Amino acid sequence: MGTKLVGIVEITPMTVVYAKESDGQTSRYGTFVVITTQDKWLSANAANEEPTDGAAGGWQWIAPNGETVSEGKGNAFKVSVTGYNGLGRIEPGAQQKRAEIFDLTAAQAKGGTLVYTDATKSSYRWKIPASDAGPDIADVRRHLNP
Repeated sequence: MGTKLVGIVEITPMTVVYAKESDGQTSRYGTFVVITTQDKWLSANAANEEPTDGAAGGWQWIAPNGETVSEGKGNAFKVSVTGYNGLGRIEPGAQQKRAEIFDLTAAQAKGGTLVYTDATKSSYRWKIPASDAGPDIADVRRHLNP
């Protein structure tokens, strides 16, 4: 069992980028969807975005047809975006850019809903557009294909 951290985090999706490949890795299902977030810790205790005790939770994509895909499936686990961490502990008062990566079929990658479920089983949802959007598109694309 991992350490349980009790902290409050504010998660703000910033940018979405759709790509067929990243640094030589090809999407198994057709499209990588990279969503960057700005995570800000608001409490005096450290926090960990991902549940560390084996509990259900983490990031999911809900496609327009209702299909649900967990982060890291297909070839998504092989993709990283330099400068945007995906996991780990953040100390009180810190901010960090993160990236959540999904490998989706063409039908699933027509916009959708990003869902984060925390260790308390509380879920938070954001609507994601069907095309690239946000202030960091060029930066994410540059790091996907260095």
